[in-house]
Amino acid sequence: MRLSKMTLLIGSLLFVSLDSVSAADVRAYLYNPAVDSAVFKYPYPHEVETVEYHPFLVIAGSDVAEGEYELSYSLERDSQALLTGSCQVITMGRLFVTEIKLKEKYPAAQAVRWELKGAASGILKGLAPLKWSRFRGLVKFRDPQIRQSATIELSSWGFGAPGRIQIPVAEDGRFEALVPARVYKVLNANSTGYRYNAMERWGWDYDLTRDREDEFVIGRIEIYGLHAFKITGGPSTILIAFRPTALSRVLRFDEDHDGLIDPKEFEKMSEALKHSFTAIGPELKAENIKAWVDGKAYPVVQLTQLPEFNGQDRYQVLYLVQLFLDRPLSLGEPHEIKIEVESEEELNGQKVRDWGQGSVGYFPTIF
Repeated sequence: MRLSKMTLLIGSLLFVSLDSVSAADVRAYLYNPAVDSAVFKYPYPHEVETVEYHPFLVIAGSDVAEGEYELSYSLERDSQALLTGSCQVITMGRLFVTEIKLKEKYPAAQAVRWELKGAASGILKGLAPLKWSRFRGLVKFRDPQIRQSATIELSSWGFGAPGRIQIPVAEDGRFEALVPARVYKVLNANSTGYRYNAMERWGWDYDLTRDREDEFVIGRIEIYGLHAFKITGGPSTILIAFRPTALSRVLRFDEDHDGLIDPKEFEKMSEALKHSFTAIGPELKAENIKAWVDGKAYPVVQLTQLPEFNGQDRYQVLYLVQLFLDRPLSLGEPHEIKIEVESEEELNGQKVRDWGQGSVGYFPTIF
């Protein structure tokens, strides 16, 4: 049987593709904190805290057969070892990730040479280059009268996962750090006044594969779980889901009026979520939401309010926003969606305007 050139080409592409899937993909991320410690002051009676920062190395692998492995690593510059070591790793779902705490910083390191020994795959080895992005900018508060310590936290895979980075913010609100280049699942800008006079500013799927300068504004509403998606094959409509929490509604449960939610008050707040899914979430209309895609403003064409099940018969409010873009977004490139929300609340007999900001990375693909 004769095969056409096209058939041979497709067969070659399939062979290469299948072969690449079977190869282990191991990457390394080295963080050298710019400072060794930072002091945090609170806007209410609380001891001043000193937080220490330590360098670490994260090694993560995918497409590795299930099993236990001995991971040997060498932190190198110009093929010369700066640090060597080994540890045990276990793959789950053909993945592994491990964090190695370091006793000193290695700013001159260029790559990590690694070797995996295990019964499942024999010996695997390779070289993982190190790459960083310069991340700097400003953290400020919606209320310019607020003066308190703030920090930025980056999580690579999710909460509690290895590779959590904490970046202190100076008293003037400025920050700068050299961080491993990658997309971070979660960015959180927070302050010592959390749930006292401010909430959190969240960023999701935050792209730091490149140098970046940004500004984060912390207000009285946190926009949690921000997620953007579109219907495949549909119009140029972007759907954005998020769960907001308003500080004024949280502080309604502050029965002793000390400005803080103690454990008993928190328990009552949790109980209230069984009876009203807007117990701590603001009531929003389309005109209360502003949205930007890659810096261009778009109106909210449709807003849907939903009760989000929170477990144990508790619900919180979830909003689904629809934006209609005037042009399709380029595929295979990073985009960013930012939203701001504002609501009028009542707290202790007074009218209060709560405001919050959030963002999410959006990466449309062909498939």
